[in-house]
Amino acid sequence: MVTIYSMLVARHFAGALLFFPIVWILMRQTDGKKLKISNWWLLAGLFATALLAGAVRFISIYVIGFEATLNPEGYLGVFFFLGLPIFVAIGVCAFLRTKSIPDTKDTNA
Repeated sequence: MVTIYSMLVARHFAGALLFFPIVWILMRQTDGKKLKISNWWLLAGLFATALLAGAVRFISIYVIGFEATLNPEGYLGVFFFLGLPIFVAIGVCAFLRTKSIPDTKDTNA
């Protein structure tokens, strides 16, 4: 079980590494000002994206089926490799927005 979960997290780490920074750049502004947050929170958000995407995929083994989840084809493959990391990154970034403060020095946004 642990090896399957760690394999799924490793597969989603590349998607998290690609999509989490993009989603954060798009979501880091509020009221025209950039949000200020520690780099440790961003690093934790990157790992949380990979871990949560792996957990959703691990749970889908029991819902959809073992073979269909580990070797997805067609639209299911697109969802697992593109959609799932993006949706999880949006959720994690929404959480990180609550932990940040507006940057008062930034005037250009």
